[in-house]
Amino acid sequence: MAVAFSAGNLLAVARAMREKYPCARIVIAGDNDIKPDGSNPGLEAAKAAAAATHALLAIPPIAGDFNDFAAQCGADTNGEANTHEQFS
Repeated sequence: MAVAFSAGNLLAVARAMREKYPCARIVIAGDNDIKPDGSNPGLEAAKAAAAATHALLAIPPIAGDFNDFAAQCGADTNGEANTHEQFS
């Protein structure tokens, strides 16, 4: 597991992981941090990183990140709610 901690660092971390583990199944768990103006930098960064590294993408179904989702819906819902999209 690797953590980028910010949308601005996500692509670099994803590329580093892909280089180190070229055959790995990588899942990028992005944030769903929609802003009042409609932009969603976490989602956009996660999509770009997943596309650039042929990774899977998981985004929480609520606004926020997976910690927010677990707090709102229960920790065991994370595995059920992850919807993966393959970027190849």
